[in-house]
Amino acid sequence: TLTCSIGTSTFERSDSGTNNQGVYIWDNGVSVVGMHVEWTPYSGITTLATVDNVHITDCVVDHCGQNQYDSGQNCYGFFGSNYYLGSSTGNYAGDDGVGLENLSGAGNERSVNINQIIENCTFAYNWNAGVNVKGEASHCNSATILNCNIHDNGRITPYEDEDYNRCGIRLQNFFGTISGNIIYANGGAGIYSLGST
Repeated sequence: TLTCSIGTSTFERSDSGTNNQGVYIWDNGVSVVGMHVEWTPYSGITTLATVDNVHITDCVVDHCGQNQYDSGQNCYGFFGSNYYLGSSTGNYAGDDGVGLENLSGAGNERSVNINQIIENCTFAYNWNAGVNVKGEASHCNSATILNCNIHDNGRITPYEDEDYNRCGIRLQNFFGTISGNIIYANGGAGIYSLGST
């Protein structure tokens, strides 16, 4: 059961500030459909660290978090369990196209976040990774990444050192399934895995 639904709207150019996301989800059971978010100083669509059960479809997020020296500025940023992101686009983020993160000290500190699904999405031209599934310390993530188009993320100029963290898909303390994706022309690697199965 969804407690809230946001649909068919456009959000652009919020004021500066660390909490100025395009859509900032603070409660469980939220559905976001058909949202167009662009040119926000921080993430486009993101959740509070303790939020679960979020369903996002048919969204477009572009040009979010263009200060490339601050982390966590993603087109889509999720921290809990039971997330679905489908048929959506995330391009030109200051960090990742989508970040699924279970961070030490983030407020959720679960042993595992489960049932995170990303399918039929496109992630391109993001500063670091197209998709970043990250668990810190003993925390990990279970995710499924299906049939996505992931390209031109983490592109490294001839003047930069090679950095495998800037890649198509970055996995850290991950277990799950990656299948049917088209991954090409990314920076340090197509898929970069650290301590994952």
